[in-house]
Amino acid sequence: MTLTRPPVYAPPPGADRLSRIRFVPGVTRSTAGRSCHLLLAHDPLWWRDDAGVVSQDMLGIASGLGLTPSWRPSRHLVRRGYLVEGKVLLDYGHETLVLHGPVDQSWYELAVACGFIRLSVGLDPVPDDEGTDATVYMAAAREQGRMWAGITTVRVAVPREGQ
Repeated sequence: MTLTRPPVYAPPPGADRLSRIRFVPGVTRSTAGRSCHLLLAHDPLWWRDDAGVVSQDMLGIASGLGLTPSWRPSRHLVRRGYLVEGKVLLDYGHETLVLHGPVDQSWYELAVACGFIRLSVGLDPVPDDEGTDATVYMAAAREQGRMWAGITTVRVAVPREGQ
């Protein structure tokens, strides 16, 4: 594993940079039972994308969420995740934006029951290879020191009328 000293802070990316962030929900099984996991990763690079900018954006999301490099113990985060039927919303430190992505009903129900989500943010884009699944991507990112992680509590948000 490459243990590089990452910058302590990167600014959270704006709306123009969020459209290609993948939300990959999963379920982790351990002796303590089942819990929800959520991987955030950037889509494969396009010809006009810059890998350095993508990594900086993902680091901005990871630091905004309060995550730590995955080679350190996971910690509970101050920022919370919110669940709205069919979606998870994350406060990633931007003044006016939240990250949001779809989740299926069974994942949503387990997250509500658990009260927390294990979060991981990969600093590199997902390979442009359909054979690479989330588990393989996460293992490679951890091995290279390119994964940040933490645990956040979740609350169920009730949408306002008319929204």
